[in-house]
Amino acid sequence: MEALICCMMAAGPEPNRPPHSALASVPAAAFWAVFSVIVILRRFAGLTAGPSGTNSVAQSSIEGRMAIFRRIATIVAVGTAILVTGGCGEKKESSAPATPAAAPATTAEAPATPAAMPVFQGEARPFVASPDRPALPPMTITDKDGNPVDMASFKGKALLINLWATWCAPCIREMPALDRLQADLGGDKFQVVAISVDRGGMNEVGPFFEKAGIKSLPIYLDQKMTSMKAFPLKEGLPLSILVDAEGREVGRLAGAAHWDGAEAKALIGWAIR
Repeated sequence: MEALICCMMAAGPEPNRPPHSALASVPAAAFWAVFSVIVILRRFAGLTAGPSGTNSVAQSSIEGRMAIFRRIATIVAVGTAILVTGGCGEKKESSAPATPAAAPATTAEAPATPAAMPVFQGEARPFVASPDRPALPPMTITDKDGNPVDMASFKGKALLINLWATWCAPCIREMPALDRLQADLGGDKFQVVAISVDRGGMNEVGPFFEKAGIKSLPIYLDQKMTSMKAFPLKEGLPLSILVDAEGREVGRLAGAAHWDGAEAKALIGWAIR
């Protein structure tokens, strides 16, 4: 009977198979449990036919009922096996489309790393960054007419403060480059503040500017030399201090430098950004 069941369930192309073949496969233990119960019932029915000496009419009636019972039991066994097993060990492949793989999560772009400060070399020494970015100390200087100028009034601009004197040979050599730097980059975002520490003030600075052809730099004076106290000199004049728009010291360079060159402008552009 097992062979019959398998043949009924597996024979023929898939479209011609009975609808039970679409059911999911159930463990074989379930089938054999049902089948064993039916076999026991059939054996029990055979035993109830009675001994051979029983009345012939009664015996014929009992045998008829048993034959009907056996047929019903066979049909039940076959139908149950079909419904339970869903095929002779054959697994129906799912016709549902495969679930598409989830798209990989988009990784947020990392913020751009700030550009490193450009390297700048003076005639004798390099530009040295100030890691702590100290605030510009309070300081008041004067313009060419003797009017006081508070250094805090420059806040909002990047500054290149330059301490110099007419008696300083490296200062005299550097001054034309500072004048060209002011002409090229000076404006709302940047200014060169060249502060003379000459004792004679305008009497000494005025003639020098005229003779050297300095036209773009404003004249600032510090006859009391307060700037040299605010920015102590370790290597002498000239001393240049780069300050950002927030009034914090970016770094400084002792000695003369070619401030109108590409490297100097790259450094200043980095401070202005």
